[in-house]
Amino acid sequence: MVVPASRTGFGTTTASVWFEILYTGELLPTWEQESYTSVKHVPGGNVNVLFLLGMGPLTVTWTLEFANPRDYQDMTALVQTVGTLRIPQSVAERFGTERDLSGVLYTEYSDVTLLSLSGAGVAVGGAIEAQAPFWREGRA
Repeated sequence: MVVPASRTGFGTTTASVWFEILYTGELLPTWEQESYTSVKHVPGGNVNVLFLLGMGPLTVTWTLEFANPRDYQDMTALVQTVGTLRIPQSVAERFGTERDLSGVLYTEYSDVTLLSLSGAGVAVGGAIEAQAPFWREGRA
């Protein structure tokens, strides 16, 4: 069963698009952050040295559903743009900023980049679905 996370938005100060995140099961996929490390073996011994090289960016890929082709086209114009991602607080991680928009609580993540839109298809009823990877530097 596909469950929508209702009324999610992405945009800049001049353009914003609303959509739904589709996911299966009970859990919405969350931001992932890669840890960069390197292990060097010391020849001639049972010694390994671990180098902690830092953390990578936060990434998440969601299936988005746009109510109509116009919303999808507006989102394609935002590919490779840095903006603010707004997610209903009920399904958001708590490291963003809380906002009340017309009585609905949202968590906003600033400085998010929409990397691409791919795999677009038209659903029954005219909605457009596409895969969208988002990227941001950190949890702060």
